[in-house]
Amino acid sequence: MRSAVVTGTTHGIGTVTATRVAAAGYRLIMLVRDLYRAEALATTITETTGNDAIEVVRCDLSSIDSVNSAVSDVRRLTGDLHLLINNAGIVTRQRTMSADGIELTFATNHLGPFMLTMGLRSALECAGASRVVNVASAAYRSGSSDFEATLNTDGAAGLQAYATSKLANVLFTLALHRRTRGTGITTNCLHPGVVATNLGGDNRLVRWGMKLGRILGAMRSPEQGAENTIQLALAAKYAETSGGYYDQNMRRTVPNVTALNEELQDQLWHFSEQLAKRSV
Repeated sequence: MRSAVVTGTTHGIGTVTATRVAAAGYRLIMLVRDLYRAEALATTITETTGNDAIEVVRCDLSSIDSVNSAVSDVRRLTGDLHLLINNAGIVTRQRTMSADGIELTFATNHLGPFMLTMGLRSALECAGASRVVNVASAAYRSGSSDFEATLNTDGAAGLQAYATSKLANVLFTLALHRRTRGTGITTNCLHPGVVATNLGGDNRLVRWGMKLGRILGAMRSPEQGAENTIQLALAAKYAETSGGYYDQNMRRTVPNVTALNEELQDQLWHFSEQLAKRSV
């Protein structure tokens, strides 16, 4: 049985994605912060799909120790990994630092997925043919490339910090694509559209805006937002496609000049490697 890891499955796009992956016959490993909610979801997915090969692993993507622990847990559960979907993401109202001294949005949306992917890279290679799908956002276009600023207690918060983390997602996708050519791993990222989800976290204004947009029909449903992820993860036509950024209409588009800068991609890669060594 093929194995898949999906992060952020207990809300919105992640719930839909996890259900569709299980329905496709994968052994599903859900990485979550809320074990109670995830266990309930696992039961629901089994009832819906008939697939009872579902595992739950606790993982706080903002914590270096938690990600390292989750990697070890996943590797104990499966030797070959055919699919990794980095779906989880947050937006915060105020600038907040993680326990490791890294701006929380960047730690959760970029560093955690970076570490997770690197920790599971050999398992992805062992599968022979595997896919990494990163849920990014068109917001990346307004992100800052001054990633070292994520170590400062003062600085951007809210949507600006989110945009920076999404720029990192795109840069990471393109850098990983260059580093995994010929290994059987394909890597792509996508913009799911503006989706009414739990993304806002503690940011009441963002969550209120999402709810209003859903009511007015200006936002996509989680089912619509998950479709791009599902296509890149499961559709045969994307099995050998790599290094792409897809818009909400599943059109492969050319990222902006900042995201295409290979020197910046490599700088982020090395910076992320150094951050991954931090631990309290």
